[in-house]
Amino acid sequence: MLKWFEKLSIRPGADCRAAHPTPNHADHPMLLSRFLKPKLQSTTPEARKPTLQELDTTDPALAEIARQDTDPVRRRTALERLVDLDLLQTIASEDTDPAIQAAAQNRYQALLAGRIAESPTLADRLERLRHNPDPALIEFLTHHAAEPELRRAALTLIEAENLLVDIAVRNSHPEVRLAALERVHDPNLLDQIARQSRSRDKRVYRRARERLDELVAIQARAAHLDQMCGEMERLHWDGEAGPTAALEPIGHSLALAGQEQPGPSHGRGSGIADNASG
Repeated sequence: MLKWFEKLSIRPGADCRAAHPTPNHADHPMLLSRFLKPKLQSTTPEARKPTLQELDTTDPALAEIARQDTDPVRRRTALERLVDLDLLQTIASEDTDPAIQAAAQNRYQALLAGRIAESPTLADRLERLRHNPDPALIEFLTHHAAEPELRRAALTLIEAENLLVDIAVRNSHPEVRLAALERVHDPNLLDQIARQSRSRDKRVYRRARERLDELVAIQARAAHLDQMCGEMERLHWDGEAGPTAALEPIGHSLALAGQEQPGPSHGRGSGIADNASG
């Protein structure tokens, strides 16, 4: 046993710690820094992710990570917490990574739709929609905005009737469906809305049938007026009774058709009817 202690350079009864003193970490600053590195500077994305979640949504460091970090996972994590609409819009349109563009676009749309807690006020979102009538955003808001007011505001910016048909049939808000229906004027599209809404929404179905019947009646009256006008243009004076007698029956028909026509008449028959009846 004594020989064993001699090999360790320790005398029996001596303090072992004196023979082997605890190393001083101050003598090895580089080694120590490896274990004390902040999470934000970690080279492992999973190690840094919790720290990103702890950053404030308005922290400039969060925006910097979303714009320029080399790790896509870390960038998407930062994007999911941004509330800067201008920055999100810039990343969505200018970034070279399609996945990052899509993540920025999704966050931007979700904020404007009012679907998350960090969304701006409704007044701010309505104002931004008026100044930024992006077609994709408009269509998204008509279907996914949290408030009916925002859906209707987006609806007023849509002109394509095929899109209005989809909104009239599939939108989750009943008042938005009816508002979209009122802006469709093509009889074939109104018939499509009626057929697709028959078992889904009775109000939309009935109103689509009413609109369709109104348009068919207007077109029938317009066709009748055109026919009467054509007959008048083909009339010839018989030399005895004079032109007035020949015009009287047609003028009477035109006058009746004009009375049935709702609103001001824009057809060629209105003026001719007045002359014929006079």
